Amino acid sequence: MSYFEDVYKKRAEWWGSDPNSFYKNVGIKYFEDYLRSSPLAEKITLNGEVISSAIHSNSENESKSTKIFLISLDKSVSIGDLIEWQKDNWIVIQKEQLPLESYIKVVGLKCNYELKWVDAYGVLNSTHAYVLGSMDSAIREVFKKAQKIAVSEDNKLIEAVAPMVPILTGQRFLLQGEAWRVTERDLISVNGILYISLTKEKVDRFDDDVENSVANADKIGTSFIDIGFDSLNLEINKTFVISPILVKSGRIIRDAEFTIASKSGNKIEGNRITATKIGTDLVIVKLKEQEGLSVSFTLVVEEEQITDPVKIQISGDSNIKWGRTRTYTAIAISEHQPTEAFASFEIISGNNLAKIIKYTPQTCTIAANDENLSGKIVLEARTSLGITTKEIEVVSIW
Repeated sequence: MSYFEDVYKKRAEWWGSDPNSFYKNVGIKYFEDYLRSSPLAEKITLNGEVISSAIHSNSENESKSTKIFLISLDKSVSIGDLIEWQKDNWIVIQKEQLPLESYIKVVGLKCNYELKWVDAYGVLNSTHAYVLGSMDSAIREVFKKAQKIAVSEDNKLIEAVAPMVPILTGQRFLLQGEAWRVTERDLISVNGILYISLTKEKVDRFDDDVENSVANADKIGTSFIDIGFDSLNLEINKTFVISPILVKSGRIIRDAEFTIASKSGNKIEGNRITATKIGTDLVIVKLKEQEGLSVSFTLVVEEEQITDPVKIQISGDSNIKWGRTRTYTAIAISEHQPTEAFASFEIISGNNLAKIIKYTPQTCTIAANDENLSGKIVLEARTSLGITTKEIEVVSIW
């Protein structure tokens, strides 16, 4: 085979070794050129990435609430994804991609509301959505045809189409100053789409924030993660066990799971952090079930130092009378010089006899029961310098 024949063969095979590959690759190249030259091609944001897309009117929807987006095959797009275009958000409700097509074709439904809700952890969430009123017959027909999903015809209800987000039955929303409650959820008809039905109810002028369209706004911030400190100093190659505690609406949730991440790449294994990079780091602790609930602390990693041994203890009364409170402090003692230490506290034995009602970075306040129950509790304090416990007796008031 001559040099020219070899070059020709390689160039020909670039388009594909079989007819299907040939036509598909030619189509891909044509679509790339089309995106560069067509007046219908514009920039959109898909999954946080700015890309080019050809945008066409949807002939099946005269209300202009849906558009057709043509996207390159190398981009990932799924039903339920949000597309941002010209400062509007569009939910992908339909996707087409035939074997020989050189692009992905999706139908986007233009969002008309931003739903805001406060979840069980007191976290304010939001998502773009399309809310269908009783007069939206055209949109109902488009959505039913695209997804073969049953929508309500009851004038007392409204529906909303949203990405697959954790909105539960009973969740309340404020829309245009009116309150609505979720009565039904359809999670299975369309993978990636949440379809909810809502019924109207009264606005709570005390708990709802009408101005900002947030129902149950009084519940914001009712849960938090307590780690006992806001900064931590570690010597290089030393390890510290973080003991996060979830406090939900005033109650300690003992089976909560957390994720811990280091911005600078210090080693994280479960709840253990090992200092591997000298300098200042930001460590973020998130609740696994709701990553919007988080807390962070500054980690300062230092060179190894030779220091005197430090003893940790809990300072406070050795007994508490029924119905009374006492405050306990974590103390670090070095060369007989006591100083308060950052700590996280937990009653690890005798939880039925007393409970922690208040925290500070160095202290906790315990309230004994008022049900005439006596016995001993064990209070644990976790610090960067070590862990210690204190036995406290709950006694009668006489």
